[in-house]
Amino acid sequence: MKGVQDRRALELTVQPPGGESDKDDEEDLVESALNSGYFVLVEHALDAMDRKVGTIGGFLNTTEGRDKIFKITQYGVRSFCYWFGSRMLEEETEKRMLSLASSCSLTRKFLKLGMQLAIGRLVIRVFSSDVWGRYRDLLETGGYYNPRLSMVDLKKMHPLKRQMSMRRGVLDYNWRRHVKALTTMVTEPKMWLKYLAVGRLSGLFAYFSFDNVIWAIKVKLLYNQDKRKWLRRALLGHVISCFCAMWLNIYQAVKNWRRLLHIRRQLEEHNKILEENIGDYDLGKDSQHWKKQEWLKHHLESVHQKMHNLRVTSFKLLLDVIVSGDVVFQVGLNKKYSALLSLTSALMATRQLWKRIESGKYNPTKIASNLKKSPRLPKDLEPSETYWDFRRISGNVSGSANGRSAAQKKKQKKNGKSSSESRRASKNSRKKQG
Repeated sequence: MKGVQDRRALELTVQPPGGESDKDDEEDLVESALNSGYFVLVEHALDAMDRKVGTIGGFLNTTEGRDKIFKITQYGVRSFCYWFGSRMLEEETEKRMLSLASSCSLTRKFLKLGMQLAIGRLVIRVFSSDVWGRYRDLLETGGYYNPRLSMVDLKKMHPLKRQMSMRRGVLDYNWRRHVKALTTMVTEPKMWLKYLAVGRLSGLFAYFSFDNVIWAIKVKLLYNQDKRKWLRRALLGHVISCFCAMWLNIYQAVKNWRRLLHIRRQLEEHNKILEENIGDYDLGKDSQHWKKQEWLKHHLESVHQKMHNLRVTSFKLLLDVIVSGDVVFQVGLNKKYSALLSLTSALMATRQLWKRIESGKYNPTKIASNLKKSPRLPKDLEPSETYWDFRRISGNVSGSANGRSAAQKKKQKKNGKSSSESRRASKNSRKKQG
């Protein structure tokens, strides 16, 4: 009990700064801003000194923040006109407000010009490195790729096939071997995460591309085009992207739920040890026990926050699927409810963006070379097994590149021979026999 009392006494000694120092800072606020060595204009220095003003400025300076403001205005005005316009407004005033909503929609489309270029680059990078790169690795390491053919084999080939083989890395064009590689890619559970990511990015690429066409039709750059047809195409891409993002969120939710249980179990075990030996611990000498407890609580809170963000994002994606799917598949949803659902989605997205900017996690102007990886949980807090590892259940499907099971690897490791050594030994035995 002495350690607990000392800890509480130590916490009570930490007091917030007094009011007099805050008052002095407020009186010297302008002078401190003028003496700043980085800013020239006083409003820029004051903006940097006030966190809330800096968050507002950061929100308004981003294209995404402006888009959220116009989106809230657009669907807020439409919701008000559809629900209360006929009872509270005159007909002319209602038309003007709906015209304002249409102007906000046109401005949002202008702000999205060129977004498909960045999304298209992401699609190419993800597909080439994660999907096509994995396919090439399977051909190379799974026995479906022959990197070295002797000159005798090349001479026996047809001239056209020989030229293709030498130009494309001496691939063996036997369709059965390629079918094996494709089957392995389809049966790997983690590959479906990459397929969903490619689907998400491809849907966004289609949405932004067709949305630019709609903007060109509205400003009379394109004539004799059916705006409704292009709108359905754009929203179909949006539905596909939202659907893929929802499945990715489900994967993350299950993974974080298992993390949450694992960290909570560790925290309970640690607290139990502290309670059993509380009389033997001294705060000054055994502070690492309290540090570990705070460390576990910190990561537990971060996982809680991640799961909350996943729930909010998934609900927003569901609202977007309902609204966009109504236009694409012509379900016939009332425009009152459609506008209200869109307004709810816009408010949720705005709140999430505001939280990111306020916490300093949103900075689109960073140079790519200075980007830092997002913090990850330590290995001690990760669960030992994952729910998508079907190899532990079936034992038939292997996620390794060469198709060996975990039991075979363990047996080979026990014997002390690697795959290259075993192949070399078999080759030498064949030479001796010859």
